[in-house]
Amino acid sequence: METHLQRWRLILGAEAAQEESPLLDKNQLEIDALLASIYDADNMGALNGSSPQISKWLGDIRKYFPTPVVRILQMDAFERLDLKQMILEPELLASLEVNVSLVATLLQLKDVLPEETKDTAKIVIQKLIEQLKKELARPMEQAYRGRIKNNSTKSAFPKGKIDWKRTILTNLKNYQPKENLIIPQHFYRFNAYTPKLSRLILAVDQSGSMANSVVHASIIACVLAGIPSFKTNLVVFDTDVIDLTEQLVDPVSLLFSVQLGGGTHIAKALKYCESLISHPAETTIILISDLFEGDLSDNMFGIIDKLQSGGVKFVSLLSIDNEGIPSYDKKNGRRLAAMGIPSFASTPQQFPKLMAALFNGQDISTATIS
Repeated sequence: METHLQRWRLILGAEAAQEESPLLDKNQLEIDALLASIYDADNMGALNGSSPQISKWLGDIRKYFPTPVVRILQMDAFERLDLKQMILEPELLASLEVNVSLVATLLQLKDVLPEETKDTAKIVIQKLIEQLKKELARPMEQAYRGRIKNNSTKSAFPKGKIDWKRTILTNLKNYQPKENLIIPQHFYRFNAYTPKLSRLILAVDQSGSMANSVVHASIIACVLAGIPSFKTNLVVFDTDVIDLTEQLVDPVSLLFSVQLGGGTHIAKALKYCESLISHPAETTIILISDLFEGDLSDNMFGIIDKLQSGGVKFVSLLSIDNEGIPSYDKKNGRRLAAMGIPSFASTPQQFPKLMAALFNGQDISTATIS
């Protein structure tokens, strides 16, 4: 009962305390103070203007909370206490937990960052890139290489991966006791499924509302560019279109070159993507946008229909931010669905599984991503 009451006390804050019998122990009182500094109206702004205090707070929240909660507390502190000045100080910036939202904030402020802080920001961004590469690279590489199907085929001269279990069981009759050997008459090999993909184009809306999506999509493009079996293009757009493919080898510089903000011209971006295509049936375009088209929507859908009719596989991702909260033009989303084009939100954790489903030839609109 005491633990139950303590939890409610921490949830409700100091106003719920009973004067006659304090419920919280020393550690819980410190946790209460950490939470009160950002969520208690009487203490709002308690961290402002004091770098040592902010630094101590950052260290203390790591002491008591797991990393996912630390990230939430950091972002809540940014928003509720207007602590964006925290990331203007290199020593504080270096101590923050790295996540997509933090990097998106850095990129939005990159033009006002002092040079010494900009260098630290690049280190922070590099940490995120390495973190996401570990999460994304292996499943994407495995997905492209294809799945080994359950069925196998008899072959006198096998090529590829041998189904040893079936080969041995079938040839047990040829066991030679003196030599302690099985002499196989036939081998069985697995039939590997190899996706037909030679070019993947990521078309990324870089309007202000898509900040987190731009960050994550750019890093994903850098990871995909490391898979030599197909060509990856990264195209970002607002009312202008910029091809960042050549910068995929340097993700940090790539992210710093992204200009967040502006309007949206999806049709113009897709027209440019069309110019990159040489083998439509072997090309996939992933449009990452909220679908709020600034040009006539009919122009956008005309190009999409032309691409799809020519054999291009088309996928629309509405959001790949940390929260996975979709915000998009519902009317345009319905029109895509009517064309048989899947249009949905995807969190960073789901994206590798989505790519695996795509590369393995599954119907993305019905694939289970969990």
